[in-house]
Amino acid sequence: MAPPGCASTRGGGDPPRTPPPSPPPQAAPQHPNRRSQAKKYDRAIAILAKHAWWDKLILVARDLDKFDTKNLAVCAQHFRKVRACRCARGCA
Repeated sequence: MAPPGCASTRGGGDPPRTPPPSPPPQAAPQHPNRRSQAKKYDRAIAILAKHAWWDKLILVARDLDKFDTKNLAVCAQHFRKVRACRCARGCA
């Protein structure tokens, strides 16, 4: 017989505790910039151009309405500055 306070060798003790499962990871946003999700395209365009994230700026430009000529022109202007002519033709 085991001494008091010790678990017996015959399985009489409590099973080991496992930590509770962690919550599932949150899904990453599908759009490159949360500002563009909030329809603040002018701020999103400025931030993306400032950091030279051209691939993300292309996605924002594609997401713009064709009647939003102001923001489309700003995108095209940024692409022209870096000589990304293929992208600028798609925006203007």
